[in-house]
Order: sequence, then structure tokens, then C-alpha cells
Amino acid sequence: MIETPVGLIESEFEPSFPNPMKKDALRELNKRRKIHQIAWVTRDLEKSMKAWVDNLKVGPWTVLTFTEKALKYLDVDGKRVTEPFKFLIGISWIGEIQVELIQPVYGPMIYEAFIQKHGEGLHHFKERVSQDDIDEVIKEYKEKRHRGDADKDSSERTFTII
Repeated sequence: MIETPVGLIESEFEPSFPNPMKKDALRELNKRRKIHQIAWVTRDLEKSMKAWVDNLKVGPWTVLTFTEKALKYLDVDGKRVTEPFKFLIGISWIGEIQVELIQPVYGPMIYEAFIQKHGEGLHHFKERVSQDDIDEVIKEYKEKRHRGDADKDSSERTFTII
């Protein structure tokens, strides 16, 4: 039996996929993790922000517009984008976690490619990782073929998983 905020659970879901970590090890690992941002891609930023406010009471939202005039550069698949582009980002907070909603508008970008391949939904998250652990975390994610990068200019590095 496991005690949860909503009561006692008699049994837990046992996944059918192979899991290299035991449940208790996963629990302990996740207690220490520091997720800083969770980002979704959407076709309609305004509708998505409204849904977050109406359904989850998340807001207020700050909306930023990114174009070739606003950004110094934009790379897609390792190549510099030279044609016009535009995307919108809505940002809000739940405690210490930043919620980011991203709407591609036009031009080449990873967000449009993601929606075309996977549809709207979870795009990435950022995790704060100690300097002592960052190289191992990057190696582990790359072995699993996740795209990611690390901001190496801070005492705790932020690692983005896509």
C-alpha cells in the first residue's frame, strides 16, 4: 500500500516495457530532480493559454514574439536560418516551474517540424543539473538519442531535452 495525497493505493501499475530502474530507485531519483521548464508546441497560442487558465488556473501569461529581426540567429538542424521566420512563446509559472507554450507562425524551425511529425504536445523540458553531474547526464541522454544542450555559464546547468 502506498499513501498518496488522495488516499491509499493498494497496487501500482506494472509496465509491460522493460524498466532498467526499480520503482524505489526511480522515486528517489525524481525526488532530487529540479525541472525548471516544461514546454508544449501548439497551433493556437491564445486558445492554449486560455485552456491553461480555465482548466488549471495557470497564468498570467507573458507573450514574446521572435522573428529574424529580434533574434541574432536561429539554427535548425545545425544550419543557420537565413529566411524570414516568426514564432510566439507564452510564458507562465507554476511555483518554480516555467510553463512555455510555443506557436510556430512561419519559416523554418524545429517547432513546426515537431508538430508536423508528432502533432501538438509536449516538446521539451529543462532540468537543472549540478556541474558535478552534467557530463554524465548529457552522455546518458545522448545515448538514448535525445537532443539536448547545456547552458554551461551557470553554477547549475540547465539541460534541455527534446
